Amino acid sequence: MVERTLVLIKPDAIRQKFHNLIINRILGCCFELVVAKRISASAGLIEDHYKFVFAKSPALRHSVLKYLTSGPIIALVLEGENIIANTRVFIGPLGGEERGTIRGDFPSDRLHSLVHGSDSELAAEYEISVWFPELAQKEGVRPMKKYGELKSAEQHFVVATACQLNGRKLHAQAEAQKCLSALVGVDKLEDAASGHVVEFGNRQICLPDFLHVDSALSRFRAIGINI
Repeated sequence: MVERTLVLIKPDAIRQKFHNLIINRILGCCFELVVAKRISASAGLIEDHYKFVFAKSPALRHSVLKYLTSGPIIALVLEGENIIANTRVFIGPLGGEERGTIRGDFPSDRLHSLVHGSDSELAAEYEISVWFPELAQKEGVRPMKKYGELKSAEQHFVVATACQLNGRKLHAQAEAQKCLSALVGVDKLEDAASGHVVEFGNRQICLPDFLHVDSALSRFRAIGINI
């Protein structure tokens, strides 16, 4: 399935002069570049991008705003088959050290994370509209994160999402509730970081960048899991 996704090369990547290397990697993969621009993002633009996260997790607001307005950002829209999941594998998980990924090959941490990639079709559509309102609307990729390597909450998130997409709604609801129970008390950036892509059954599941109660609830409701 051909999709579009938003990629942001963040201020720390540009400050450390990694941006050209990152762009060359992107262009060397089977990703079609639709549009790109370099921009000094205003606080308002970042507020729009993260409005759902900030509304549900206001503790993240100050550090994220300070970081993303500290220097220029390069915003790109990419297009290709299954590009949302493929791009997130290419970028690598937050806090991860997987060689062959952007975050694994260049120094970063869970706040100063070098690159952003949309984590779902819904997020991609919204984020592209924020950064590019004028738009209406595969060099080897590292293996995805294995299900058995995930934290308990991440496992329940993956199972709940896959079950819902496959029409097993009662099982999805039960797994979603287990996910939320496992996430109680997770509200700090370093604890909430996820960003993994997992192949589960016949599905590629993209976890939110920050997996906490509010982001999980938002994603569950977006695909019809009512809790």
